[in-house]
Amino acid sequence: MGTEFINGTDFYRLFVSGADLVIKNKEKLNRINVFPVADGDTGSNLEATLKSAIEFAVVDKSFSQTTLSMAEAIISGARGNSGIIFAQYIMGLAEESGERESLHVNDFININILSSKKLYKAVSRPVEGTILTVIRAWSEYLENNREEFETFEDMFEQSMEAAYCALRNTTSQLEILRKHNLVDSGGSGFVYFLEGIKNSLHIKKSGDTQGLENENLKSQMENIISDFPKTLDDHSNTGKYRYCCECLITGSGSGAEEISTALDKYGDSIICIEHAGVFHIHVHSNTPGDVFEVMSGFGAIKRPKIDDMMVGKRFEDKKQTIALVTDSIADIPDELVEKHDIYIIPLNIQSGESTYIDRIGISRQKIYKDMNKKEFYPSTSMPNDIQVMEKLELLSHHYESIIAISVSSRLSGVYDTFHRAASKLEEKGVRIKIIDSRLNSAAQGLMVLKTAQLIEEGKDFDTVVDMARSIAEKTEIYVALNTLKNVSRSGRVSKKIASAGAAIGLKAVISLDSEGSGTVPFVSLSRKSLLEKIYTMVRTKMKEDEISEYAISYSGDYKKAAGFVENIEQITGKPPVYICEISSVTALHVGEGAVAVSVIG
Repeated sequence: MGTEFINGTDFYRLFVSGADLVIKNKEKLNRINVFPVADGDTGSNLEATLKSAIEFAVVDKSFSQTTLSMAEAIISGARGNSGIIFAQYIMGLAEESGERESLHVNDFININILSSKKLYKAVSRPVEGTILTVIRAWSEYLENNREEFETFEDMFEQSMEAAYCALRNTTSQLEILRKHNLVDSGGSGFVYFLEGIKNSLHIKKSGDTQGLENENLKSQMENIISDFPKTLDDHSNTGKYRYCCECLITGSGSGAEEISTALDKYGDSIICIEHAGVFHIHVHSNTPGDVFEVMSGFGAIKRPKIDDMMVGKRFEDKKQTIALVTDSIADIPDELVEKHDIYIIPLNIQSGESTYIDRIGISRQKIYKDMNKKEFYPSTSMPNDIQVMEKLELLSHHYESIIAISVSSRLSGVYDTFHRAASKLEEKGVRIKIIDSRLNSAAQGLMVLKTAQLIEEGKDFDTVVDMARSIAEKTEIYVALNTLKNVSRSGRVSKKIASAGAAIGLKAVISLDSEGSGTVPFVSLSRKSLLEKIYTMVRTKMKEDEISEYAISYSGDYKKAAGFVENIEQITGKPPVYICEISSVTALHVGEGAVAVSVIG
């Protein structure tokens, strides 16, 4: 006896079986991932996508209720090109299933073909030779041969060759795949999914106790995926866009086509899927800040994600065995971050109903504009434990050890978040150390830069950790605030005191004590006297021969900081290591017009 009908519980069980085989082969999928870019993450993205449906779906006997729950879960957790397309496929099944409690084989074939057609509407510029092609070809085979299938076992057994054939054909359909004699990674993931379901049905029907040891269940994928790139760089296909941007949009009155059109000028690989009023957006772009600002006009941005698709190239080109990580509060120019192989884990910014990613996902101009709105004041939030864990775990696969330097634990919870992830990695044998810098802004950035240089010099892990801590103890920052309004609204200084000071135009120099807590060593009604105080502090340290290097940071218009830069250079007799605009997170606390000098003794 075979299976003629499946209900919600049956479908969930089959889905899990398919997903398990995809996840078991995720590294193979990562290794053959060369389209649309060779960033080696298709398998990982499919794993995250499928797990979201497995872990968060509410399983019911009703087919429609179960698939609806899975659709709601998968739209939130979908990741990457293939992951979002897979999510759309599941959502299509849910939307086309109506109110059915169970599905006959023919019913499934009907909703399957309708779902596959929806995929092409979700993708801005569909490309053949991808997961889209494989799903469509398999679905068309089912539709054209439905008379041959009495049971689901029949359907999956007899249709697998059509899926294999469609996957093999991707090699000739895409130039990049033909060039390297590879099949599409996303399409391979879908075929593994089908194989997993087929195997599960076979075992149930036959009572096969040997399971996958049976010759009937051995994967043909081993022959199809027979070649792997030696390195990601050998098969690089980065295209003209660097960042993979994703987010959810809620509360939008627009349609998917309108949103996709708005994104068209900012990148490619645009996918926009919608379910129950929630849109999942995917786009490759060089200007993530512009992407998210445009998206904010369509509704509230939730769960933003930005992946650097050049990270694989960085791994290939790395010259050190120690990975250096910090958070986005460390103000250091992007060119130095890349030059010295520094990895940054960004904080988040909550502005109104939308969430943005610090540094790269929101422009300073927008953050200054939002800071002046009366209805709300932007706030910050930590990167969550999962995000930090994923980043550090990825680095652990490419480096022998990891050093992570956090903003002062007295100012933020980043240190604790880093530490929790590190503890889990240490249990897996990863050598990792988290250092509380007890600094912030460019002072933290200077310390990170000096640590990177120690790593480049070939210092061993323990020496780098010890010397980094020593550098932190000799590093200070002096910040001239143009107003106390922002530190009042952000909560860094007593609201009562700061509000009173802001009301009378009081300005202040702020710094950090030896424990990393904020201090206010000087206040004044005059910006001129404020700057003179900082100049005096710098002169004193110069006389004591306690400034080896320094950096300058500012908020807002650089022209207003130019005089400060010139005066500090005259006092020290040398140029700064770097000059940079502060991060959006720091801008929330200091406001526009702030200038700062960070020094290493």
